[in-house]
Amino acid sequence: MATARSETHRPYSRPPERDLISDLPDDLLHAILAGLRSADAAARTSILSRRWRRVWAHLPALSFIPDFGHPMTPTQVVDRVDAALHARAAAGSTVNLLEIWAATVTADRVAPWLRFASQRLAGGLWLSLQSITFTDIELPQLERASSITLFLSRIRLRFNLPPAGGAFTALATMLIRYAHVDGSELDGVLSARCPNLKELTLEYITADGDLFICSDTITKKGCRGGRKPSVGAAWSIRRCATVATESAL
Repeated sequence: MATARSETHRPYSRPPERDLISDLPDDLLHAILAGLRSADAAARTSILSRRWRRVWAHLPALSFIPDFGHPMTPTQVVDRVDAALHARAAAGSTVNLLEIWAATVTADRVAPWLRFASQRLAGGLWLSLQSITFTDIELPQLERASSITLFLSRIRLRFNLPPAGGAFTALATMLIRYAHVDGSELDGVLSARCPNLKELTLEYITADGDLFICSDTITKKGCRGGRKPSVGAAWSIRRCATVATESAL
């Protein structure tokens, strides 16, 4: 009697799918990650492959804006910013945009963020501090920052700059809101240390004394808040302007 020949049936296995996204050029991957508008979300893509880890490490824009769909505690937010900036500093690459929104943060945690900006930023800085847990913040030299936007919740803005030189050489646009300043110090910075400043906006500023700002480069100005919100009606190129501010609190 003939014995039936048994056949070995192997389970069907699908061939691995090609990772088409990772085959895209770096510039396009950067555009995809930038569209997330969240450095946290961009960093999480590094789990996809080693290639994505390299792409994240060179993302040109870092945005730490709250994702209200995935809320974090203030401490978690600050820790995430610290970790991301530390990784980017280790990678040695520059960024063209740094956006940070933080609440209940202390001055010693903010200082390294600004130090990172002074070393690695070649573009725009957007910083919003929603806490009043400290009184002063020192802005260092940012030679390659083209725009600076600060929302400071009545924190005193000071400047930690070298004795001479254009500390904000590339700066073209500056907006400061809800800050307390030393009038003469801010005047010295805007008048002499920002050789390419074109647009200046001061909103809800309080100051020790009035701000008398002389600039040959500013062509657009704005001011809001305070008892006298106008910014020198006759301010124009090569003329000086007085910004009347609220008296110090």
